[in-house]
Amino acid sequence: MTFIELISFCKVFSVALHLDNERILTRADLEITSEALKRMGSEAPYWNQYQREIYKAMVDYTKHKLEEMI
Repeated sequence: MTFIELISFCKVFSVALHLDNERILTRADLEITSEALKRMGSEAPYWNQYQREIYKAMVDYTKHKLEEMI
């Protein structure tokens, strides 16, 4: 994960957990995070159930926010 991907992921994660305001997110943050999540999902065959649930929640949240911005 690159530095830009990490920053975008952290922003989306903090908003998803209601730790930050939604105004800090940009469409670029959501698109970058979406691509990073796709790579993370394909590279993690040994995740436990909790990790899979967190991953699914992040993917769902990112998709939902991208659809809102259209």
